[in-house]
Amino acid sequence: MPRKHTAAGDPIIVDCPAEAKTLECHLGADHRVRAGVGHVRDLPEAA
Repeated sequence: MPRKHTAAGDPIIVDCPAEAKTLECHLGADHRVRAGVGHVRDLPEAA
């Protein structure tokens, strides 16, 4: 399956705060990188 490239401003959610900080440094200020809190379950279908 091809990877979807995120546009600037699309949030990127990762597993841990250290990974979020590392990615934020590499991607720059125009990307929002956040660490998830706990497990992600039962997300609604994209509208």
